[in-house]
Amino acid sequence: MANIRIKLDLRKQKADGTYPVIISFFHRATLRIATGLSSTADEWDEAAGMFRGNSPTVRSNNARLRHYISTAEVLLLSLSVSGELARMTSREVQERVLRELNLRQSRGGGALLDDYLERAKVRGRRSCSTTRRSACLSLQGARGWRILTPGGARSTATSWR
Repeated sequence: MANIRIKLDLRKQKADGTYPVIISFFHRATLRIATGLSSTADEWDEAAGMFRGNSPTVRSNNARLRHYISTAEVLLLSLSVSGELARMTSREVQERVLRELNLRQSRGGGALLDDYLERAKVRGRRSCSTTRRSACLSLQGARGWRILTPGGARSTATSWR
């Protein structure tokens, strides 16, 4: 059975200086699954695979990571016992673990927009409607996306407030 570990992915530093926390295991290839959590190297205990500290947020995040590990281990054990694991490709195993943990590997535009709005709100530079409009226009221009407004019309610089 695969050895499941929670690791800090030091290969990819985010703009805020943190690194993503990932689930890593091996099944014909090394598989990495993003947990949606991130940490700085100082706040991370690599040996334990958990956050350091004793604040409520740290305890909550560590409980979530322990849940991810136990759920993935139970799934992989049941697949191994049933014989399905031997017939599955690494991609199929990764997708099955993602489904079981209710995680999404690639984040869509909605998640990107939510992240952008949250960062803008923390900075306090613009109103929410101005931030949302500029975020949608940025995503639309950068990725060629056509973003729909709540009313269903396509967003443009003049139509969305």
